[in-house]
Amino acid sequence: MQSNIEDYIKDILDGMVLEKKSTTIVIRHGSRKDDELDYDTYYDEYKGVWTTYDKAVEIYVLNKLRPIIAKLTKEKQ
Repeated sequence: MQSNIEDYIKDILDGMVLEKKSTTIVIRHGSRKDDELDYDTYYDEYKGVWTTYDKAVEIYVLNKLRPIIAKLTKEKQ
């Protein structure tokens, strides 16, 4: 059973497309004045916010699994 779940999640990840936004900020604090920091954020479509890659992937997979989880828990009642 675990193999089936892993295979399904791999399929989800293979089809995953995340919206990415790159940002550059200039740090003006302490001895590291005017250092530029580049970082990427990813759109969390469930909460509608920009977040880390790991969190965006987690939410993406959970959104794909939600209908299955809802169906299975409804059958258990």
